[in-house]
Amino acid sequence: MHHISYINDFLALVQNRSFSAAAKVQCITQPAFSRRIKILEESLGAELFNRDTHPVSLTSAGEIFLKHAQGLKESAASAYQDIQQHLSALDDPIRISTSHTLAIACLPQFLHHLAPKEAIPLKLGVKHIARCLTDLHQKQIDFALIHTHVDTPLYSQDEFNTICIGTDQLISVKTPNCETPENILAYAKETQLQNYIDATRNNHSKKNQNTIFESASGEVLKALCLAGHGTTVIPQSLVQKEIEAGELLLSTAHDVQIPLKIEFLRLTVKNRNTYEEKIWQNAKKQAIMV
Repeated sequence: MHHISYINDFLALVQNRSFSAAAKVQCITQPAFSRRIKILEESLGAELFNRDTHPVSLTSAGEIFLKHAQGLKESAASAYQDIQQHLSALDDPIRISTSHTLAIACLPQFLHHLAPKEAIPLKLGVKHIARCLTDLHQKQIDFALIHTHVDTPLYSQDEFNTICIGTDQLISVKTPNCETPENILAYAKETQLQNYIDATRNNHSKKNQNTIFESASGEVLKALCLAGHGTTVIPQSLVQKEIEAGELLLSTAHDVQIPLKIEFLRLTVKNRNTYEEKIWQNAKKQAIMV
């Protein structure tokens, strides 16, 4: 589905007329967004945008491609849904995407509240936060469950309805007998949780860092931390049981506490079936004020 993502990038740039604004809407960095637009142009053999104008404008080739892009997007989205429906053993399931961390630490209990009295077919996708938002934007899923941070906005309030169903925080932990607490076990740079950590460090005095390991998986970081390989900054929800058992404790070597919200999202404008609306109304009953 990569080429479809490029079409969505194209349409976002047409609408926002700014590389930085369009990249924000697409939940990726501006350099990565610019590369994706360039790849699309190279695949078509023509420049689609005048980069010397402010705001950005379409070239004549871009005007021609615009006539086809929306139809291509809708056809691809319809094909994707038809294929996923064909491959699924479930009958027209509600599609939810979430991160690996929340799939383990939050979703099992949350599902009790989403469908408390009837068996609603649900299909779960476990993906990075940015991909959850992209899939929701492209109508490939019905709902997303993600960690968000107040100082790092990920989406437009006009585009998504949101319900805050809980809070979490990124904390720095190590084992009680860790011999190398100065060693950092970090999230990979492409993950949104690491973006939250980096944004906080940029706003405060930056301590000397000694990153020795990176992974996109919080479970992997947790396992290495429990094995005594160093300190990791990780959602508290993922390590709360280990903290209560005394297997992990807060690290003073790298004191980090970054507040997070756990948000349940859906598109503002979308035709909904009865099950989708039931799930949304049940989720609203779990909303908290933060």
